[in-house]
Amino acid sequence: MASLSRRSASLLVVALLGAACTEVGDPIIATASNTTVVDDAEAAVATEGEVAVTGGPTATTVFSPRADPDYVPTLIVSAGGAVYEVDATTITPIVDAEASSVADAADDLSGGIVAELASDTEGATIDWFASGGSSFVQVDATGGALLDVTYADGSPEVLVLLEDGLDRVERISLVTGARTPLAALGDGESLLDVAAAAGRYLLVSADQACGGLRFLSADGEDLNLVGPPEAECPVPRRPAFGLGALSPEGDAVAFTELTYRSDGLVTSTDVVVWELGADAELARVTVAGSGEAVLDLAFDGRRVAVLRLDASDDAAPGEVVEIYDPVGAGDVVTSVPLAGATAVRFSRLPVAVSLLDVPIPEGDGGDG
Repeated sequence: MASLSRRSASLLVVALLGAACTEVGDPIIATASNTTVVDDAEAAVATEGEVAVTGGPTATTVFSPRADPDYVPTLIVSAGGAVYEVDATTITPIVDAEASSVADAADDLSGGIVAELASDTEGATIDWFASGGSSFVQVDATGGALLDVTYADGSPEVLVLLEDGLDRVERISLVTGARTPLAALGDGESLLDVAAAAGRYLLVSADQACGGLRFLSADGEDLNLVGPPEAECPVPRRPAFGLGALSPEGDAVAFTELTYRSDGLVTSTDVVVWELGADAELARVTVAGSGEAVLDLAFDGRRVAVLRLDASDDAAPGEVVEIYDPVGAGDVVTSVPLAGATAVRFSRLPVAVSLLDVPIPEGDGGDG
């Protein structure tokens, strides 16, 4: 299972195992157990080093620029080569498919976006459109897939999965261009998903048993966090977890948990939210059943967004973007059919760019 991006990993799991499913909901941190949120905006930004969340591992502002305390993360959806902001009532285009063919896009935590662009002549490239800029600047042209964007030691970086026959993740600084391998995989281990936030990294993997979740520091070292217990493996060589996403503060994780029939077909998918550093499951919601596959997952600290392929009708499968609030009643907050959708992400800071009027010539290897 080499060279899997977030969406292709899910598709391969579906192809191998049958139908998968997953959904997600609303922002989640600090709703249960020993986590407390400081609502005072002044207190939230008073200390340069620490975030305003206690009771779990703390992140630092050097790793994660803080948004206005009233900002509600916007859902960014890549579909049909274009990029949209989606809420309960509107779908607003940011990048026009006529300007560029985008397979995936994430905010850069500074008002811009980083995108995986697909070209018939160039293949996949990772490009950056900074807030205030006038065109994309190419970050990577090795054919890798966009995994996530985060901050490390005060500068933004992009995580890229290289398509060279190995599950190999590199961190690329958007400021200096310096490349750093993230972590080596164990024998027989394959990547299903990778996420990053607040100087932490999450690897979701499969192996000969059923795989699991690994948490890494900014130095690429394994973190001994109190996370979800090791998965049981009633059906060997079937991944227990499919997708994962970290909260913006890096102190909670949302992941999909798969249930199988004895013959290895997926019968249901839950989204689980877990507080890291504490033996605490914050929420669980069943989001899909047989005949449904979860292609992507996003988490804004409370809400969970899923990109679900409803394949129950073999003649007309279709992509649906759904937002759940697992901490509440678990009901769908938003459900938007969006044909051709390939990725969903929450913007951790407001996106201040629009590429609707910025044409990107086909096959341009440098600035757009």
